[in-house]
Amino acid sequence: MTLKIAMYNHKGGVGKTTDSLILGYGMLNKGKKVLLIDLDAQQYLSLSLLDTESLDTTDTTFELAKRQEKIPPKEVKVKLLNGEESSIFVLPTTEQDTVKMIRGEYPQTDPFALRDVIDQYNEFDVIIMDLPPQVTPSMWWGLFAAEYVIIPITASEFSQYGAYVYAKEVLPRLTRSTKVRTLGFLLGNVIVRNTEKLISEVGKDLQEYMGNVVVMYPELRKYIYKDVVFSTIIHQTAELRFAIRGRDAYPPVFETLRVSNYPPTVKLREATMSVANEVEKRTSNFISLGD
Repeated sequence: MTLKIAMYNHKGGVGKTTDSLILGYGMLNKGKKVLLIDLDAQQYLSLSLLDTESLDTTDTTFELAKRQEKIPPKEVKVKLLNGEESSIFVLPTTEQDTVKMIRGEYPQTDPFALRDVIDQYNEFDVIIMDLPPQVTPSMWWGLFAAEYVIIPITASEFSQYGAYVYAKEVLPRLTRSTKVRTLGFLLGNVIVRNTEKLISEVGKDLQEYMGNVVVMYPELRKYIYKDVVFSTIIHQTAELRFAIRGRDAYPPVFETLRVSNYPPTVKLREATMSVANEVEKRTSNFISLGD
């Protein structure tokens, strides 16, 4: 059975693309066949993994929503942490998709535009969808196609406000039409040393807020994982920020993670497997706030 995960926060700059890449690479290193789907017109995920020639295509995620028929994803060769060669697969977004959306060439009002067609990609163990920060049709496509949602956040109050909007405004509407479940808030862009204190403080705030939300919407209890903040944190590393774009024989973002001795990147490499293990644990045994 394919695991379908959406990365979502309507605030930008919280690490959705980085977290999608990190989780995808972690799952790949666990022996999973992974498909990454770029639903953000900014193309950060696509630009991180594909060269210019590969992006000169009409076989995109937005076309998938329009055609309602399976489109072959792009295969990207990568090296695993142990040095062995493997492949990760990508359904990209291009600049032309934005133009066509403005022209009304893609589904504007159907939130289920991707749900059925994504089920055709059942050869994959894990599908990770990188959603846009704006409230757009492609945001709803991803949320309605997912089984699980992860909300990337930072220690900033602004990103946590995005988490509050998701819990209070998006999730109640989403669960009326789907059974999507929230795996938790994933704390990223972390530079502090005392991470346990940070997780405790952010976790306390979010746990309290989610408790208030389920008082207003008690039906949501069964859709939210009981430990609302992941124990894994995603460390900030300037080195990875410079590698997030570009293309060599292997994607620089994964190669940097694999070989770097820069201490923050080493911590991020450890988090790569940790977050994959934690996601696998939460999805295989989903313990909700209502349990």
